[in-house]
Amino acid sequence: MRKMLDHEHKKARALAVEMLNNWDVIFIVIDHPNLPLTNNKQFGILFIAAY
Repeated sequence: MRKMLDHEHKKARALAVEMLNNWDVIFIVIDHPNLPLTNNKQFGILFIAAY
């Protein structure tokens, strides 16, 4: 992943930076398998409550 920091494409570099900065958060489900993989349920609740 670190070699992508020097990639010629700006979006590839931005993705690499984002992943390296949030690596622990992205892969927390590996250490805590009881956590949901997405927040779709919570988002749906908030979306319905907003209307």
